[in-house]
Amino acid sequence: MNNKSSVSLVAALTFLSQSVLAASLEEVIVTAQKREENVQQVPVAVTALGQQFLEDRQLTSIEGLSSVTPNLRVQNTPGDSTGAQIAIRGGVTINPALAWEPAVGVYLDGVYIGKTQGSVFDAVDLQRVEVLRGPQGTLYGRNTLAGAINLITAKPTGDFGGSAKVQAGNYGLLSERVAVNLPALGPLKVKLSGVNTRRDGFIDVVPSAIAPNPDTSEMNSAKSHSGRAVFVLDLSDNLQAEYAFDFSRANQKPRYGQPVAGAPLAAYSSNSYQDKVTIDSPVMEKTKTQGHAMTLNWDLDTVAFKSITALRKMNAHVANDYDGTELPLVWAARIADYKSWSQEFQATGDLDKFEYVAGLFYFQDRGSEHNDPFGGPGIFGVFRQDSQTDIRTKTYAAYGQLSYDVTDDLTLSLGLRYTHEKKELDKYLATVAPFFLVQIPDGTSGEKSFHNLSPALIANYAVSESLNVYGKWSRGFKSGGFNSEASNVADTLLPYDAEKVDAFEIGAKSDWLEHRVQVNTAAFLNKSQDMQLATFTGGNGLSSQVTNAGKATTWGFEVEAIAQATDDLQLRLTYAYLHPEYDRFIDADAITGVIGDVSNDRVFPLAPKNTYSASIDWTLLRTDFGNYRMVLDADHTDSYYLYPYSKNPAADQVAANNKGDARTLLNARLALENVRVGSTTLEFALWGKNLTDKEYVATTLDFGPALASMRQAYYGDPRTYGIDIAVKW
Repeated sequence: MNNKSSVSLVAALTFLSQSVLAASLEEVIVTAQKREENVQQVPVAVTALGQQFLEDRQLTSIEGLSSVTPNLRVQNTPGDSTGAQIAIRGGVTINPALAWEPAVGVYLDGVYIGKTQGSVFDAVDLQRVEVLRGPQGTLYGRNTLAGAINLITAKPTGDFGGSAKVQAGNYGLLSERVAVNLPALGPLKVKLSGVNTRRDGFIDVVPSAIAPNPDTSEMNSAKSHSGRAVFVLDLSDNLQAEYAFDFSRANQKPRYGQPVAGAPLAAYSSNSYQDKVTIDSPVMEKTKTQGHAMTLNWDLDTVAFKSITALRKMNAHVANDYDGTELPLVWAARIADYKSWSQEFQATGDLDKFEYVAGLFYFQDRGSEHNDPFGGPGIFGVFRQDSQTDIRTKTYAAYGQLSYDVTDDLTLSLGLRYTHEKKELDKYLATVAPFFLVQIPDGTSGEKSFHNLSPALIANYAVSESLNVYGKWSRGFKSGGFNSEASNVADTLLPYDAEKVDAFEIGAKSDWLEHRVQVNTAAFLNKSQDMQLATFTGGNGLSSQVTNAGKATTWGFEVEAIAQATDDLQLRLTYAYLHPEYDRFIDADAITGVIGDVSNDRVFPLAPKNTYSASIDWTLLRTDFGNYRMVLDADHTDSYYLYPYSKNPAADQVAANNKGDARTLLNARLALENVRVGSTTLEFALWGKNLTDKEYVATTLDFGPALASMRQAYYGDPRTYGIDIAVKW
């Protein structure tokens, strides 16, 4: 989609809204700046998705947000359904290893979720999702140099009521979801919610002469259950305590990697999607997440205090037959345990022409990863390694942001955050077969501290009641650390630096035709230094390497438009353009091995040039019995590179061989709503995803020459469809 197309579509939305008198768009309140504000008045590029929008599209986790958010890419890590690669405006961390930090911060009701492993879970009872694009270092801190995702759940009302939904579909899908508000018990309000989901695998595993008794009959299956309990206690008129407990469990079969290249895989390789395969090794995907959060809110006349205390735990055991065949070529397993504890104090308020946010933040975590060298055939049925890694982090931060109304129309904001962080790593690595060799002895430890100042300067100007423009400069950083997957002591103990980005952004938020049309735009320029780039190098350890590549410049723009064309018809459009370029990339030449600037020979991962989406929400017919409503969504993604590999076709690992396919996906939902039966309301819906059954490669694994240049492709989900039956009371 070019610029003229974007302008034409926005103009069409405006004309349609003028042609028929329609109801106004609903006001959307967000907490992107740690206080409740109208999204149209917040000088931040933020996409806010409400509860009905999320329910219509079955968006219950961060997975799927890419289709409705400009310049956001969320996809599963290769062979893992509960780990995520999250990119915003080209900023990304590819590997979910616990020692490496994400580029996008994920928050659940204000609680930071520290790692991308285990970050794909059902949040059960979402009320709103906010996606903040661009560095959020001042108010959100570490590991938000690309942006932040806020998941906000529904709170107890104190009135008895609730909802239940049963969903059934192809591939044996069956899901039950329930949320119940209990009657208030004096000052105490309680809400309970849960979901249970089962689905057969998209891939059938069939026996063969070589592997007559495979460990499983399917891959890419789903089996999980999640729950949430929230207790809100009104201690006084202005003091409230909230305790929330959430958990998620998954016990399913991992995603299948289809062989596409490599001499040992020649008889099995195919460049078209295969849904019947053979494998020889045990596979599993077991994850557990659990969270406890205590939030205290104390509202005074001129200031509001908040305390958020949280404990989160995650355990994952993932094993996969990564060669995707009946041959004992590449099998690996990983056991990960992670625990984090955080405490945040916030104060927000206003004094005459000033508004302020101030806070203190403490975070500590501890994690361990251990492979399972004897659970399967290892590498080529011969090589096995025993790798054990422990990581620890302690972070202290203080932050503040002050806004001053220079005039009734002009507001200036200044923010600053100081962060001190200490990282520790313990590592042991030994080859245990076919011979025993200690490569990194037990007791090998590294320690490194990092300091950062993240400022922000924002000017927001109300041109009119319907148009706000803003300019913003901000800085973000992603913490440094150690290469936990290195194979020798020297590389393990050599820390890499924190990544920093200076971001310049201008934007406009407009509201037209008596709140019937909203058009928000943003243009940005990011200057990155000490970029952390994770490259999957394969080899016997199936390892990746993090390097501070150098400098890069990324620029682009985004458009979001919503029109309430009539009382019954709402239209939505998003478009994003992204242009990343390395200014300096110090690495070994892909052919000669000479160290130098290879910026012209490397690609940016997870940075499609063009992405756009369009949605129609149309109430087709209103009757005394109920309303018929249709939701139709289409989204397009250009092809994109997956790793910062070389462009040279003679290189060991070639960028062009490791790309996600361009695709346009179509989803739809047709519902009969508001069917009244006594005091309850019923809803019946038919839905379908990927209706054209588009076959596309989402990600790849390239094992490199050390493993015979084998390469796997992980395909996106095929067409799915089903029915929902829901009741509200």
